[in-house]
Amino acid sequence: MKRIKIANVKEDNYNCLSILSRFSKFSFQSLPTMNPEKFPIVDFRVIECLQNFGYLDPLKKFQFYRDNLKGYKLYRSEILELASKLKVDLRQLDKALFAFHKINLRLFHE
Repeated sequence: MKRIKIANVKEDNYNCLSILSRFSKFSFQSLPTMNPEKFPIVDFRVIECLQNFGYLDPLKKFQFYRDNLKGYKLYRSEILELASKLKVDLRQLDKALFAFHKINLRLFHE
């Protein structure tokens, strides 16, 4: 079995990501370890916040954004745009949405 080098994945090289996504254990959650400034963390709390605020489709399940190339591209696009508008880095935005979700849990699970 050939090894696939993922350390050199360019920001917009979704062809490589598409190949990786075909492996059953591959999840887009692992991308931030390769390049955290360009590939946001996929967390259910962050997804639910973005869905609640109208940035992502509320009918899609968390797994769509975590395990599907099309879903990850949508998620990544929205969160990068939001971070740019707010003038924060991805880690700051991730922490803020995570904390908001945890503090306001009733908003998401009534």
